Amino acid sequence: MKLSIIIPVYNVEQYLKRCLDSIFQQDVSEYMYEVIIVNDGSPDNSELIILPYLKEHSNIVYLKQANKGLSSARNVGLEKATGDYIWFIDSDDAASVDSIKSIIYFCGQYPNSDFLIFDDIHYYMDTSSQIYWKSCNERLSILFPFLKKKVYLKGLQREEATNRLKSAICQLFVYKKSFLHRHNLKFVEGIIHEDDEIRLRVFFFAKEIRYINCSPYVYTMLRPGSITSLTQLPSLKSVKSWLVILKSWSTFKTKNVVSNADLRFINDFLVQIYTKLILLKLSPKGSDLYEIYMKNQISWKNEFRKVWIKSNISLISLCRYLVVLYCPGLYKYLNINGLLSLLRNK
Repeated sequence: MKLSIIIPVYNVEQYLKRCLDSIFQQDVSEYMYEVIIVNDGSPDNSELIILPYLKEHSNIVYLKQANKGLSSARNVGLEKATGDYIWFIDSDDAASVDSIKSIIYFCGQYPNSDFLIFDDIHYYMDTSSQIYWKSCNERLSILFPFLKKKVYLKGLQREEATNRLKSAICQLFVYKKSFLHRHNLKFVEGIIHEDDEIRLRVFFFAKEIRYINCSPYVYTMLRPGSITSLTQLPSLKSVKSWLVILKSWSTFKTKNVVSNADLRFINDFLVQIYTKLILLKLSPKGSDLYEIYMKNQISWKNEFRKVWIKSNISLISLCRYLVVLYCPGLYKYLNINGLLSLLRNK
């Protein structure tokens, strides 16, 4: 078994050595993995940092291209990968100690799973502190402890796996390469939130998914200039990406739905995008975002109603549906953190 680690590189000279050292300092044979570094036209000194590693390690594949964005760099790396499994690492993040050995072990333990979902470590640059972060939502297991065991120790189908997922970032997923190739799963280029877009398609086709309570990934929180830090608040680029994702998912639905379960599953995702768009109503009046909302609100709300009525409806989804349409200002309180914030303010 071989693991392919794909690392896109763009404007990360300050963090790149930390990333590469976290991989190559691990106690595991380099025959067990390859590292595919894709220089996405980085204008800084990243290449000067990469070159010494090429001389020291025979399992590196180094690729260069003109700047085309994160999705393109990942797709290029995926095309060149020769491993059985794929793991994406962003070059401003890092691998945790013994992570490669752990991933290879768990992939061997669960060969029938199309992909594994891991926890991660959140590293806060401003305080040099870190916390363990679970990718699996355990709110229900607080009341029903047996559910925790059920999630972590058995293969899951797409509905249960997505219902328990807290984060869509692909760095926490380790994919079977044959699964990605069989369904032609690649990242949509030219957008941000590319991890959100591909999430629907990988879950849709998956027959078995497993959560692993192990944290191979160290996620750098909000470095200046990162895509994540630039999109904490809605922006025009975010809205444009949401609209591209909406079109992509709608096209995917037309081509792939063969059952009511398929329809409800995809509509659950479409509800999420329409929710984000309708909540643009909360943008400052007179702003570009507010004007976009005013121009599109009728069509967005009509489509929101259509997809919601044919989604997986529950009491919670009904509450969200009513709040989004009629009291969007209350939406932020429809989770535990929001309710705690409301109580503190009182």
